[in-house]
Amino acid sequence: GTTGAVSISNSLVGSTANDQVGYVVSTALSNGNYVVASKNWNGNRGAATWGSGTTGVTGVVSSSNSLVGSTANDQVGISITAISSGNYVVGSYNWNGNMGAATWGSGTAGECGHVI
Repeated sequence: GTTGAVSISNSLVGSTANDQVGYVVSTALSNGNYVVASKNWNGNRGAATWGSGTTGVTGVVSSSNSLVGSTANDQVGISITAISSGNYVVGSYNWNGNMGAATWGSGTAGECGHVI
């Protein structure tokens, strides 16, 4: 576990007010890792961040450590479904003007970048 004040060196954090990192859902994977959903991140663009069950994940949510939306209200990560193989699917049904997207994620490495 971690002790002390929450900071970017010991926690996964947002970059702006109302990012609400991890507010709705964090999903445990069968391989011991997890995915943190932050559907309100960056103007509701949303983010899904993979974390190691051994070492965790720290720092500021961004496209370099998370799967993120490209435009406001994409809400990437509004749902995360663990698959029995240890992988996961990120549901983003508001993505691209409600066209929606489902993105497969590696349970051992995660996915980073923008849903396009």
